[in-house]
Amino acid sequence: MALSDIRRVLISDSLAPACAHILRSQGGIEVTESTGLTPQELIAKIQDYDGLIVRSATKVSAEVLTAGSRLKVVGRAGTGVDNVDVDAATKNGIIVMNTPTGNSISAAELTCGLILCLSRQIPQAAASMKDGKWDRKKYMGSELHGKTLGILGLGRIGKEVATRMQSFQMTTIGYDPIIPPDRVTAQFGVQQFPLEEIWPPVRLHHGVAHPCCCCPPPQVCSMTSHSPSASAACK
Repeated sequence: MALSDIRRVLISDSLAPACAHILRSQGGIEVTESTGLTPQELIAKIQDYDGLIVRSATKVSAEVLTAGSRLKVVGRAGTGVDNVDVDAATKNGIIVMNTPTGNSISAAELTCGLILCLSRQIPQAAASMKDGKWDRKKYMGSELHGKTLGILGLGRIGKEVATRMQSFQMTTIGYDPIIPPDRVTAQFGVQQFPLEEIWPPVRLHHGVAHPCCCCPPPQVCSMTSHSPSASAACK
């Protein structure tokens, strides 16, 4: 498939304005932005387009893909493609693309921010202060320095979380069912443990637990379903 084959693209979910601008200015592509379409409206509309760009709101069903007689590519602005019927797309000769690294840094930064909020009780302290209180001793929290962070899932986001939390002098350990331990330890300084062995050091290191899940929910469910202690810790 050549870029010249893509003349008209439909964006059916809210995206940054830069997306349509790049397509128009660099590809000379006619772009229509039409969000909030019902499944029936999308089926009626898609037949006039060569490409479809979605986020997570639009469900690209087999009916939509079959109706898209001109459709050559579906782009998912995000990591997963769970809202796209990939089998139906393959059957219809339609390419499905995603942006797996697009939000890795953003997700890692959010995770680190939530760890800080949890450890230092920032949301509770902020709410107390808005109520006109000044409970400094009540919301002292706990330092991250010297604590152990357990990370489930050592893919792109998990690695980014590890490198950032190491700057707080945290010990980072983790588990991943796919990535080899030597690669993770050598490149990112994360000691990999079997799933059942992660929780004792996380729980007991200075008496503070910092478990962190950096993989999609289906994978978390798959991993923790085989480990009662991991399932209990995640709850």
